[in-house]
Amino acid sequence: FDYCIADVFVHDLASVLLRVGKANHYNSRLALSFWRQYEKQMPVGAEEKLLLWDYLRFPVDFWQMGLAFYEEIPAMQDVRGQKIRRGRLDRRLTEYMDNEEKKHNFLRELRSEILGSGIL
Repeated sequence: FDYCIADVFVHDLASVLLRVGKANHYNSRLALSFWRQYEKQMPVGAEEKLLLWDYLRFPVDFWQMGLAFYEEIPAMQDVRGQKIRRGRLDRRLTEYMDNEEKKHNFLRELRSEILGSGIL
């Protein structure tokens, strides 16, 4: 919860679900368990579930890579800067592409559980 922000609670909930998924190679079991326990303690309304889904499907990984390339990485220049920056970005892009199908399946399972199979 170290990145929680003063925003609607579903933003933080989406962040936690995505981090649990990423930490477990996009195996949905733990994320779904977390969701079910959360729902028992604090039911989420239908409109909030739709907003949660929007947060979950936003391509945050891709956005973060763009931010890193244009904002963070140029600030890290040193003697060998270009090669180091490029290697770090290449690793992140490779990881993103390698996990794309797993993440897609993960999100499909979350969508089914959160929104039900009849929505979207």
